[in-house]
Amino acid sequence: MGFLISIFRGFWAIYTYIVIAIVVIFSSIIVFFTSLLFRGKAKKFNLFLCLHVSSPAILLFSGIFLKTYGRENIEPKKGYVLVSNHSSYMDIFANPTSVPVYHLFTYLAKDELGKTP
Repeated sequence: MGFLISIFRGFWAIYTYIVIAIVVIFSSIIVFFTSLLFRGKAKKFNLFLCLHVSSPAILLFSGIFLKTYGRENIEPKKGYVLVSNHSSYMDIFANPTSVPVYHLFTYLAKDELGKTP
């Protein structure tokens, strides 16, 4: 039984990577063309597309359904720090999906992480 579960997990991981690749490629094409057509004016649209359309699509097609508690407590005019414990690689897509659409979501990382090959 454990062998079948590990085979299923392997197929599910491959399927999820394919879904991520398709959504990222499709979003990248849209971002590229909107950046060419609208120059700097497309920045907010491209951020919205990547964070609030692509991330939920990746989670949906991967079979991951989030239930977020306390979203109504986030005020539109305040800034917040969302801390994740990185229990999986899907946190990258779950974090922007869990905040309301009207909030601009950005990532924060150590400067040294940019220097890692």
